[in-house]
Amino acid sequence: KSFAGALAALILLALAHSAHALPLLTLTPTQTTMPVSAGGSVQITGSIINRTNTALDATDLFLNFGNFDPGALTPQQTLGLVLFSIPSFSFRDNVALFTIDVAANALPGAHTLDVMLQDLSGNFSDVVSFSFLVDQVVAVSEPPTLAIMLAGLAGMTGMMLCRTHSNHGG
Repeated sequence: KSFAGALAALILLALAHSAHALPLLTLTPTQTTMPVSAGGSVQITGSIINRTNTALDATDLFLNFGNFDPGALTPQQTLGLVLFSIPSFSFRDNVALFTIDVAANALPGAHTLDVMLQDLSGNFSDVVSFSFLVDQVVAVSEPPTLAIMLAGLAGMTGMMLCRTHSNHGG
């Protein structure tokens, strides 16, 4: 009886341990929250850990984007444009991962984006959530054209009156 209980406990422990095992790929961005202006762009960099037991080239990796408003954010993968290799059970720092272009009409506030790294063999990283804090654009209003014209006209009238006064008085 104690052997069966010990075996059941061992199986439960093994299952619990496997549920908390590290993913074969790990994506660690340099930053997950960053300010950006509407109409602007930002480059995202980070590191990649390879635990796949196979060397991976940059072209073996790609990013999956989700949970974002395509009307406000446009992600563009840059991972793979610079060629490199990550040996098995190794990592690569300062990798250009992707850029985010923010629409000129994006509403101010936090815009989210989820990213997951995948390789050609179907290995995935955990999902990484990003938050892009879009600045509120403060529109500088131009003075109305009529007001500018009236101010110019008043200035010219004042100058003409001064000239007329100085010509008649002096």
